Amino acid sequence: MTRVGILLAAGAGTRFERGNKLCQPLDGEPIVRRAARRLVESPVDETVVVLGHDAERVRRTLEPLESRLTVVRNERYDAGQSASVRRGAEEVLSRGGSVGVFALGDMPAVGSATYDELLAAIDRDDRHVVVPVYDGRRGNPVAFDAAALDRFGRLTGDAGARALFEAMPVARVAVDDPGIHADIDTVADLEAHR
Repeated sequence: MTRVGILLAAGAGTRFERGNKLCQPLDGEPIVRRAARRLVESPVDETVVVLGHDAERVRRTLEPLESRLTVVRNERYDAGQSASVRRGAEEVLSRGGSVGVFALGDMPAVGSATYDELLAAIDRDDRHVVVPVYDGRRGNPVAFDAAALDRFGRLTGDAGARALFEAMPVARVAVDDPGIHADIDTVADLEAHR
């Protein structure tokens, strides 16, 4: 069973007022590198980062991890998040992956135990999708099996894979991790994390 971590880091981040949010420092480390490091250190077998907007600059921030991840590009990132999600699913399936764990490049606070719990749940439960839940609300990252990933080709526009949740069995796993809700979209969000 091959488990592939997919870090989505292709968006333009237009709500962030000070340039590319993924390259902004948080505790001395760029946001996207911190998110990538946490995914690399999880129990996935390999990690793929999907880049798009400002790809070369974001790739350079990831250089300290380059031996532990693969960078691919979504040339159609301007078509919305679905294009990056589809690109990530293609990567998982082309690598023979049985599970894809999709994380977001602007969510650097996800705890390592959350990845452990998602992967344990998708192994033991008869579900195609596993989502973490904290304080009664679902969050990210999300794990998908190969059957779910086969359906990603149907996604369009600026929607992620949530559109698939209604059509497939979803396991909700309670985690003790407020980081599953902590994305950085604005300068105020970044300041709140410091």
